Amino acid sequence: MTFEQGVYTIPCEVNGLNMRFIFDTGASSVCISMAEALFMLKNGYLDDQDITGITKTQIANGQIDENVVINLKYVKIGERTIKNVQAVVSNSLDAPLLLGQTVIRQLGNWAIEGDYLVIKSSGNAFSNTKKDDGGHSNYFIIGNEYYENNDYSLAFDVLSRGAELGYADAQTGLGFLYRIGAGSVQDIQKAINWYTKAAEQGYAPAEVELADCYFVGEGVTQNYEQAAYLYKKAAERGNALAQSCIAYCYYNGHGVPKDFQQAVYWYRRSAEQGNAQAQIDLAECYYAGEGVEQSYQQAAYWFIKAAEQGESIAQYSIAYCYYNGQGVTQDFQQAAYWYGQAAMQGNNDSQYELGCLYENGEGVVQDYSKAILWYKKAALQGNADAQLSLGLCYEYGKGVEQNMQEAAIWYRKAAEQGNEAAQYNLGLCYYNGEGVPQSKREARLWFQKAAANGDPDARIMLEKMK
Repeated sequence: MTFEQGVYTIPCEVNGLNMRFIFDTGASSVCISMAEALFMLKNGYLDDQDITGITKTQIANGQIDENVVINLKYVKIGERTIKNVQAVVSNSLDAPLLLGQTVIRQLGNWAIEGDYLVIKSSGNAFSNTKKDDGGHSNYFIIGNEYYENNDYSLAFDVLSRGAELGYADAQTGLGFLYRIGAGSVQDIQKAINWYTKAAEQGYAPAEVELADCYFVGEGVTQNYEQAAYLYKKAAERGNALAQSCIAYCYYNGHGVPKDFQQAVYWYRRSAEQGNAQAQIDLAECYYAGEGVEQSYQQAAYWFIKAAEQGESIAQYSIAYCYYNGQGVTQDFQQAAYWYGQAAMQGNNDSQYELGCLYENGEGVVQDYSKAILWYKKAALQGNADAQLSLGLCYEYGKGVEQNMQEAAIWYRKAAEQGNEAAQYNLGLCYYNGEGVPQSKREARLWFQKAAANGDPDARIMLEKMK
């Protein structure tokens, strides 16, 4: 190899022709220039049968470019020969020759030492044993790469080979593909079979997958006890997801006796590994004092941890803490910030609360139009409080032109969800004939619903209507 101008180049033999490629680990495939392709075709290093199709790629300016795809009968690097390599022909005559992952991934374990590419394994990447650092087998790594690139059939082939050779991670990956029907016909029983083989090797991710199947009764008879047993085995191996799952089982009494202290113990172990859902659940235990001494400070601490990972529920919760001064110093600006983060992810409770902050000018500059914007986003998701607030804005002309018909529409939506204030307001609309045809009967109906839900003003109106 030669290192020049910031890149390594390596000599290769391609279909009998000596060429020099840039060793590019960031390129997905082998790429050759149009000039090289024409030379190879003219001089017999390629023939018409080697042209296999067209591929479309998006270049830096966003334009879609079409490129010819060819099959290289072989690429030889040192003593290693790799057969039937797909290559892309650049439309540029002087494009650099790139040796990408379609070849590099088949070299196995390699390293660049000085001016040499040292290939450390005797076979290709599929023949490597697990890394001695406890990482994934190459079968899983390459299969997962194909999966993430939506090449499910290749992912299935690679993981199948690894699974048959007994690699637990490949067995688990193959089980997952069977479970979702990617790269093969969906087959839950085969998924269970492969999960079981991997779990029997003590592979924690497989134990979790198998436990999930038992928990919901997918491919097996639902069995909370077996699910909890498998979750706990994986949890004891340090698997953060399993720790969160067994904590959930203890919290709810699924397959194990209900035990809040055990739930807190496992939530904490998972949370300390960065599991965001466990951080939320642990925070809620501290908030409510379940299985642990009640502490708003600890609740806020763990809500922030999860919120910083982008969890909208945690963002809503820490915003609530900031707004009310629970576990943190009251800070409307921080409340607005975190409500905003969650609202932008579509959390309708946060959208409603952010609307309230804009309407009241708390932590933000008062802005009725922005209040309407966030109320409407939440209302369209079915948030009854937001529907009520939107109705009030239309009734009183806050941020919108006054419109009693629109107000009545939103009051009805909230009222039908049981919101007593909206039921009372809708009753008033019918009582006064505002936004709806006047109807004492309809008014009484909605006043009765509101009164049954505890609205004192509705009781007064019912007495008035006697």
